[in-house]
Amino acid sequence: APSSLAGAYDDIPIPLGMQKIDWEAEIALAIGKKGKRIKAERALDHVAGFMTTNDVSCRDIGIRPDRPALRSDWLGGKSHDRFAPMGPFLVPRAFVPNHMKLAIHLSVNGEVKQNGNTSQFIFTPEEQIEYASQILTLETGDIFSCGTCGGVGMGTNTFLKAGDVMETEIESLGKMRNRMFAEATTS
Repeated sequence: APSSLAGAYDDIPIPLGMQKIDWEAEIALAIGKKGKRIKAERALDHVAGFMTTNDVSCRDIGIRPDRPALRSDWLGGKSHDRFAPMGPFLVPRAFVPNHMKLAIHLSVNGEVKQNGNTSQFIFTPEEQIEYASQILTLETGDIFSCGTCGGVGMGTNTFLKAGDVMETEIESLGKMRNRMFAEATTS
């Protein structure tokens, strides 16, 4: 949802009542050419460029023990306001010679939490495009968050709190800085 998007330097609200807010440094890609049933080997022809993103996640409701058939609630876990900061700019595909060999770094309050590489992805962006385009038509402007590396907070039961500052950087794509704050109650 558009309300999930945020800028590279925007503050991010912690939703009311939620305590397990996590980080996931990732690359994002923007579709630049409409397509359906795209083969992996032609997928990059449809990519306009790449960005740094942080797939902020609410683990409180991302995994639903109260609904075992559902198991994972991707809407509740991933789609809160400003949970998808991106930027600081879109790097055109032609200027990213190998998107599968980019360093991924994320720190919280200066402490390194993620230090990996896009070569560690389970599925390549090309495979993701091939899969998604079998289901739906990819439109210009669609954005994919392409996966993360190890070091997310859920692995150590460490979560973000108000005042924490995340710095997310993908080699050649730029660095973001986002501060967490407690969401205010509304009437």
